[in-house]
Amino acid sequence: MIWSSRKALWCVCVLLMSTTAHAEQLTFTTGDWRPYIFEENGTVDPKMSGFSVEIVNSVFANLGHQVIYKTAPFLRQIQEVERGKFTALVGVYQEEAPNLVFPKEPIGMTRNCFYTKPEQTWQYENLKSLPSVRFATISGYVYGEIDDYVEANDERVIKLTGRESEMMMRLTELVDIDRVAAFVQDVAVAEYFFKIKGLEGRYKKAGCLPFIETMIGFSPKDPRTADFVPEFDIQVAKLRDSGEMERILNKYGVTDWK
Repeated sequence: MIWSSRKALWCVCVLLMSTTAHAEQLTFTTGDWRPYIFEENGTVDPKMSGFSVEIVNSVFANLGHQVIYKTAPFLRQIQEVERGKFTALVGVYQEEAPNLVFPKEPIGMTRNCFYTKPEQTWQYENLKSLPSVRFATISGYVYGEIDDYVEANDERVIKLTGRESEMMMRLTELVDIDRVAAFVQDVAVAEYFFKIKGLEGRYKKAGCLPFIETMIGFSPKDPRTADFVPEFDIQVAKLRDSGEMERILNKYGVTDWK
């Protein structure tokens, strides 16, 4: 009996050591982009982290990993994941960071729209609509069909840089003081900001761009990336099958994009 107990204890210890060796603390980077990501004091808000972060956390918890987050301005996020300082960037379009490695499954679906004052008559219909207005964007962001125009027209397009947590306030202020006629932002981000700031009805949508998938991008310098990418897709499918994906999205009032 004593021998059996010692043997059982030894087996438990070996199992625990194996699990501990497999489990790793991973460091990802991101930035404030509510309701996808909620930043708080240089990391994500532990009480309300955002639906994209909750999806990522659930995936890696199922794989036995704990994720910690470091926030930074968007362009720096890309650079530091590219060079391997962080394992992954949460909340990015593939076109924004083509050097990162992406799974197939998105962690959100975005649609960028132009926003103006209600009395503004201008409406975006196509690229020919743009020369008649001055509008604001965020430097480093990909918007889709307007990107070439944004890049080539510094005098007609203001490109903001800095902390993402400040961007919505700065974009709306530019419209308020008539420095620009419009700004471009994802619908979910803009509408969430209007709601929490009591600005509903203060701005209107003035035309939208096609949908773009929001992704997690992994570092090409991290040797674990080759395993993380296919595992991520498998685990996202499991989240949907179990109902966990729906629970996360419902918490933020978001509908599944699939």
